[in-house]
Amino acid sequence: MKIRKKLVTASILVLLVISLTGCSAGTSGKKGEDWAVDPVSGLAGKVKSFKVTSESVGEDGVLDTACCYTDAAPKGENQSPQLSWEMVSDATCYTVYMYDADAQNFLHWRVADLTETSMKQGAMHMLPMYMGPFPPEGTHHYQITVYALKTAPQLYEGKVGKRGNVEEIEEYMDVVDGKSGNVVGVGILNCTVTRGK
Repeated sequence: MKIRKKLVTASILVLLVISLTGCSAGTSGKKGEDWAVDPVSGLAGKVKSFKVTSESVGEDGVLDTACCYTDAAPKGENQSPQLSWEMVSDATCYTVYMYDADAQNFLHWRVADLTETSMKQGAMHMLPMYMGPFPPEGTHHYQITVYALKTAPQLYEGKVGKRGNVEEIEEYMDVVDGKSGNVVGVGILNCTVTRGK
């Protein structure tokens, strides 16, 4: 009887541990980031990571409606989000990409060769540089990824308004003159947009 009680107690403890770790799996960073998804970047975790913040993203991770596309529901103003990020010592410039992780990495934003570490909301507001989110249904998860580069590459891959091949996009930035290592840092900011909200 005692052995049976011990087994039941042990089983309950195991289930409790599993449920607790399951709730926290895939979450990181500040409070309210349980809506974050795994990085689409293949370079994340392999190079220096740095913090990216935005006044356009609420504590709940929801992107400001003004940053959504003009045909979205609710209707947005197609303003690129405000962004700020930490300076990376080895970088001479930065590039920003915004991927829809729920739509095969559809590209919403691409701006290259930035030398500042901040952008105001609405700095970009039209194609070919920015196309605000417009999920067809439900909630979509977006990743704004800032790449810190040693030098500006000759070509940037990926077109706004098309699905992006992240591996190819990053290879074009990372390999310069036949050598890899041009990307010295990656900063990621997660946000969501829900149709009808």
